[in-house]
Amino acid sequence: MSAEPFTAFAFAVELRLPGSDQPLCEAAFSACDGLELRREILRARDGADPTGVRLLPGAESFGNVTLRRGMTSSFDLWDWWERVRRGQAARATCDIVVLSPDLAQERVRFRLYRCLPAKITGPALNAAGNDIAIESLELACEGVDVVRPGDKPSAAPAEEPVAKAQLRELDASFEREINRPRWVTVPINPHELRTSFSHELGPTTRLDLRLTFDVDGPSPRGRRAPDDVRRLTQRVAYFATPRAVRGGAPARPAVRLAWGTFQFDGHVEALEETLEAFSPDGRPLRATLALSLARAQIASYAFASAVARGRG
Repeated sequence: MSAEPFTAFAFAVELRLPGSDQPLCEAAFSACDGLELRREILRARDGADPTGVRLLPGAESFGNVTLRRGMTSSFDLWDWWERVRRGQAARATCDIVVLSPDLAQERVRFRLYRCLPAKITGPALNAAGNDIAIESLELACEGVDVVRPGDKPSAAPAEEPVAKAQLRELDASFEREINRPRWVTVPINPHELRTSFSHELGPTTRLDLRLTFDVDGPSPRGRRAPDDVRRLTQRVAYFATPRAVRGGAPARPAVRLAWGTFQFDGHVEALEETLEAFSPDGRPLRATLALSLARAQIASYAFASAVARGRG
C-alpha cells in the first residue's frame, strides 16, 4: 500500500494566544522551515562487549521554526514582541497546517505549544510597496504535537502529570515533617541532583542542585503569579535562615528534599541566588538558586513512596 506524498507548497499558519479564538495576527507567510524534534543520544561502552556501544535516549528539544517572507498590514507581531519584553503572559499556540494542492483538505497539522518570538527580521524597504512587511519570524516552542485529520487538537500535549520536588521542614531530630505551610513546591524541577560523601573533615553527606523560579512559570491552582520572583525564592531562603531556639543558640531549620522516590534530609549549607531578568521598572522576574544541603553523617539512601504526583 503506497501513501500519497504531501506537497510542500500549500500550507497555512495559525497563531493564537491562550483563551482567544481570534488569531494573533493576520500575516501571510510564503515559507516555513526548522520544524524538527531532536533527542540527545548518550553513548555508553559495555566493558563486556568492547566492540559494541549502547545508545541511551537523552534530553529532547525542539528546533526553532522560521516563517519567512511574511507580509501584514498590522503591527500585531510587533505588539506581541513588546508584550513578551514587558514580562506579560504572552505564550502563543502555533498551528502549521499542511493542505491539499487545491487548499480544500487539511492533510496534517503540526501544533507548537507555548511559543515565544525568538527573532523578527524586518524587510528590505521598497518604495514600490504599500504594506508593512516582515521578512521573517522565528518561533521557539516548548513542545510539538502532530494532529492527524479527524483528531481533535488538544490545548496542551497529553502527558502524564509531572511530580514536583518539594522542600519540607523537619523537626530537629529529622524524624517528623512539620510546619506544612512553610513547605515549598518548586515550579521547575532541577535538571540534575549531585550527591557526594566525604570523610575529610568528618563524615558528611552533601546534595547540590539548582532551582529555577520565574514569575511566568507554572503557578499553583488558584494563586496569582507574583510580580517579583523574590516572593517565590524567599520561601526557600527561609530554610537557610537561623532562627531562635528556646534555651539555645539560633539554628537553621532541618529540611527534606522530596521528589518521587528520592529523599534527602539535611541543613542548608549554602544558598546562592542569581537574578536573571528584570522588568522595565526594575522588578526581578527570574532567578536561579544554587542550593547545597548537608548532613554531618554518611546518610544511607532513603526511598520514599512515589505519591501525590502533579500536586502543587
